[in-house]
Amino acid sequence: MVERVVAEAPAADMTGDWADQVRSIATSSRAGMLARRDGARLMATFYGPGPSAVTSWQRFVGLFNNAGLMMWPRGPPWTR
Repeated sequence: MVERVVAEAPAADMTGDWADQVRSIATSSRAGMLARRDGARLMATFYGPGPSAVTSWQRFVGLFNNAGLMMWPRGPPWTR
């Protein structure tokens, strides 16, 4: 069910600077969660992300990394 919430969220506008893109992804994610009853609760409590969720998260974190805001300067912990 969580995978469907992520996959069916409206497409984010990936134009503009990194802050505009982050805002667009956040707005799109919120719209996806609000489109289903308890969508936010599902998103907050799911255990294992599916392919759409992983791709969305990587895109989101990549925007911060490209802006110089490194979350993990030595790389993500799951790749070590």
